[in-house]
Amino acid sequence: MVDENKTGSVFWIIFILMAFVGLAYLSIWGFHNDSLKAIALGTIYMAILIFSIVATKLEVFTLEIDFLKSCSSFTVGFLLWFFIGATIKILGGEQTNFLYSAFSAVKLPTSNLLAAVSGELPIFWEYYINDVTVPVIEELFWLLAIPILLIMAMEALSDYDKLGWMGNKIFQFIIVVLVSSSTFAIFHVGSIQLLAFVIGAMIFRTTMLLMYWGDKYWDIIPFAVLLASFAVGAHTGNNISDSGLMNFILVMKQNFYGWFVMAILGLVGVLGITNLIDKFFGLFGIGTN
Repeated sequence: MVDENKTGSVFWIIFILMAFVGLAYLSIWGFHNDSLKAIALGTIYMAILIFSIVATKLEVFTLEIDFLKSCSSFTVGFLLWFFIGATIKILGGEQTNFLYSAFSAVKLPTSNLLAAVSGELPIFWEYYINDVTVPVIEELFWLLAIPILLIMAMEALSDYDKLGWMGNKIFQFIIVVLVSSSTFAIFHVGSIQLLAFVIGAMIFRTTMLLMYWGDKYWDIIPFAVLLASFAVGAHTGNNISDSGLMNFILVMKQNFYGWFVMAILGLVGVLGITNLIDKFFGLFGIGTN
């Protein structure tokens, strides 16, 4: 039973504000440097961010249970997909290796759409927008906003006698996966001609949808409750593994705001791990306080 503590909204407020900072810089930089690509991309992402919040009637701020559980879900997602990315790098091109093949299937490919602009940005903002801003916005839209709106529409249609089948959860999930994963893949990759990247992006999105909505609908992970922050963590861990953790840290250390961002991510990680340890020992009736 979900408790009434809604401090999970704090998690989303913090991460949405960090995402907004990246978009604000991208748009301002685009104007100052006469970069239509940067202005267009900043505008598109800003529209997606605002639409995701408004169209779902601020529901994003009530989905999480509490801040500590949000931190735990984020941390688990981050560690899993960072490990997947790091393992792929270590194995290199050993495509016959089972782990390489399995992990490559669920890893999110690099965003070609963002790459068209990011290479022109100062390196700090290139890393920040790719590793901090984009994961928040894309998960808000493709994990939450699109599914919520589709489910709301199908639930409304199911009230009609001949369309009652639209209320079936399995049917709803299939439609959500088809629409969300395909649109995400095309947007993320930027071209349907890059078929391998499109398929990779669709698999990643389907995995996130299955782990969040599948758990929400059918409790597919009975020993835990996965929150939407899990997908933000997975997406962030995926992108930082691409950038390289040490590279990310070195770039973030370039200015005060970067230190602040690392402090926030570090705090979320520490609180997440501490909460997980506390819950683990709690299963055996052992207190950690």
